[in-house]
Amino acid sequence: MWIELSLFSACSKSASQILTKKLYDVDTLAIAAYSHVYAALIILPLIFYTSIPVNSDFLVPASISVALNVLGIILLISAIKHSEISRAIPFLSLTPVFTIYLAYILRGEELSGCSTSGICLVVFGALGIEARSFNDFIKLGGRRALGNNGTLLVIFVALIYSVSSVYDKTATLASSPLAYVWFSLETRGLILLFMLGVYVGFFAKPGNRAGTGKAELVILFFIGMSYFFEAIFQMNALTTGNVAEVLAVKRLSILITSVAGFLMFRETFTKYRLTGAVTMVAGAMIIYLTQ
Repeated sequence: MWIELSLFSACSKSASQILTKKLYDVDTLAIAAYSHVYAALIILPLIFYTSIPVNSDFLVPASISVALNVLGIILLISAIKHSEISRAIPFLSLTPVFTIYLAYILRGEELSGCSTSGICLVVFGALGIEARSFNDFIKLGGRRALGNNGTLLVIFVALIYSVSSVYDKTATLASSPLAYVWFSLETRGLILLFMLGVYVGFFAKPGNRAGTGKAELVILFFIGMSYFFEAIFQMNALTTGNVAEVLAVKRLSILITSVAGFLMFRETFTKYRLTGAVTMVAGAMIIYLTQ
């Protein structure tokens, strides 16, 4: 069941990235803050259906993950806004690779050889999506991809998410998926709203878009909802699946986002990118068949 939940989380993740790209002229911090505040307000009544543990087993890992996710979200939004999503987003596939080692160190989780092979295929396919020739595909995009600032930001975000995901699982198991998602989104909403207030008060430059038009507010609302569904599906998946495996399947969102970049934003899509996409799907199927 965790595989299906991870796929639902992947779809939600992709939706938030595609919608974010449509707000290319809105300030990065405004996108992060308003979308999270929307989500926080909508799910606020869910506190009556769960309870938040007040102990270190929950609060310590939850707080660490919230802080890391706030940083990761801001950096990822910035990367999406300032680069081609089909070029930069594939590098999020590095998250499960980092997680293989971190989950073993922090939680003692071990993977089978088949699962590890599947994860490697997902990563190889995602990195190959940037290729423009066969040799380029073998070189995983080459230095051109790594020379892009958006790509470098996404690689750093992948490292951040690999750490936060391990703590996500720890906090979820110490409470429940709904309790942790509620705590995480409410806390992130407050932190990002405070950061936006400080930014607007002291650092904002004239002409920066706040994203308060009617169409923009609707998009921000749906981004916030996609954050909620992404999180609730992922946390439920983490209750039974290994962190690295859940993230590997979830990274199929890269395939959806890359295709959307081609169809909606006129970004380049070659046969080598298609080969990368097929490789990703093959890796996910290996993980699925070994369960």
